Amino acid sequence: LSRRRFWKDGLSQDKAAAFQTLHHCLLTVAQLMAPLAPFYAEVLYSDLLGLGSSRAASPSKSASPFKAEPGSWPCSVHLSRMPQPAINLISVDLERRMEWTQAVCSLALSLRKKAGIRVRQPLSRLGLILPAGFTEESLSSMLDLIRSEVNIKSVVWAGGDSFRIQRKVRPNFRRLGPKYPTVIQQMGPALQAISSEQVEEFLNKGFLELELDGVHCRLETEDLEVLTQDIEGWQVASEGAITVALDTALTPDLEREGLARELVNRVQKQRKDMGLDLTDRIVLHWETLPEMMAVVEEFGAYIAGEVLADRLQPLAHTRETAIQVDLEGLILQIDVEKVEK
Repeated sequence: LSRRRFWKDGLSQDKAAAFQTLHHCLLTVAQLMAPLAPFYAEVLYSDLLGLGSSRAASPSKSASPFKAEPGSWPCSVHLSRMPQPAINLISVDLERRMEWTQAVCSLALSLRKKAGIRVRQPLSRLGLILPAGFTEESLSSMLDLIRSEVNIKSVVWAGGDSFRIQRKVRPNFRRLGPKYPTVIQQMGPALQAISSEQVEEFLNKGFLELELDGVHCRLETEDLEVLTQDIEGWQVASEGAITVALDTALTPDLEREGLARELVNRVQKQRKDMGLDLTDRIVLHWETLPEMMAVVEEFGAYIAGEVLADRLQPLAHTRETAIQVDLEGLILQIDVEKVEK
């Protein structure tokens, strides 16, 4: 998620903030790990602060831009003070939103795996139920993370005309039988009759209260199993109070974008195999299969930007350095040519 921030041209405020955050985190890790891995922690600390004598004498192009001011840091990580938590910087609300985001992504990715759809293949929609204690506005900043992590185009909230999730509860008779033996037979039909809204209230509160033949029943989370009803065209999964639904329908547009992402992946692997630097520019030669012509026409700029290609050149004839790649069943010849500076 951060790669684009680090790869931006120039030194924008966003890029500087990304590097500063990474630098702060690595420096803290070096201090925390010093008692357990003293030698590596010392190397990491010195590299981050530019304290190594050899580096200071002849700084390389990869030397840290965050040089320590004289006297601002001890000369060794083992002379620095152990970092202390900054209580004033802890945001419980942010932690709750991030915990929800992680759970949503985990469920959505499990649905992709269940459906046999690779993560590089974009999908159109992910349906979510608004969790208790949050508003759509408070979670809006999390949706970009979800879209990027799960590779979907849009997030829709349950309740709209195009997306509704129905949930029911089923009693755990092994637990409830000993607790309410006189009304256990009536409990099943009574629970079948409760609405989806009442199920949501149960999930948010952690308990459900019923009156059966004059017996007051308080049902806890362990007493009931929550069932999510299938939605036509969607894959649905739940974990506790969190339910997600993934629209797994593939359109021709989504399939073309998926091929573009697969091509980027294969080109990046070839760049690595060739030993190219991250900043090396290339010319990408590609076989003009009918399927790929539509992909390059629509996503050529995206492909070129991702693989640092000056141009995408149709493969007019067989090249000795060309390789075959498998794009999820589509066999394609490509050739990666380094642009000499």
